[in-house]
Order: sequence, then structure tokens, then C-alpha cells
Amino acid sequence: MKTFDIYDILLSHPRIFNLIQFILIPKKYNQMYIDKYVKPKDGDKILDIGCGTADILEYLPNVEYLGFDMNNRYIQFALQKYGNRGKFFCKKVNLDVLDNKVLFDIIMALLPI
Repeated sequence: MKTFDIYDILLSHPRIFNLIQFILIPKKYNQMYIDKYVKPKDGDKILDIGCGTADILEYLPNVEYLGFDMNNRYIQFALQKYGNRGKFFCKKVNLDVLDNKVLFDIIMALLPI
């Protein structure tokens, strides 16, 4: 018999994940984080490891965005909502999936709360 934990029940669903993030992290803090620490510019190449549903794109300018997450539901959500703003992959990041000639201006690897 398979057991379920809180991740299986709640966080595996993209909309619930986004709702929890919205409740715990007000939008102003997301924008502040981007403005103060990430400091992206138009045209920057960004690698986002553990991108979740890629809602960070709401706060980014016109960038070249690659998002990786191991949750296929999150990736499908990101593709549907932001498919025109980036490339999304449901796999681990390694040299086999990255063109080793690509240099990134910014690499993000944030853990959800």
C-alpha cells in the first residue's frame, strides 16, 4: 500500500502549489527579490533549477529562460501559461540536457517554502 505525505496531497498540484506560494510570499517580496538580488536585464540567459510552475516569469523582463523541474504537472502548467516566454523541461539538469556551450547570465535554484 502506498502512503501519501503532504507533498503528494497538496504540493503535487500546480494550482495548490501556486496558492500556497501566494499566501506565504506576497508579490512585493518576489519583486523585491528579483530587483535586489537577481537583477535581470532584457536578453539575459537564465537557468532556473527547480522552476516549479515558473511563476517567477511574472517578475522578469524579456529574457531567455530555461526552467527545469522534476514535477511533470508543474512543467505542463508552465508550458501552458508561459510557453511563449521560455523552454521547460521535466528532468534533472545535467550536461546531457544542456548545450555545454551555452553560458548563462543568471542561474537560480530556489527551494519552495
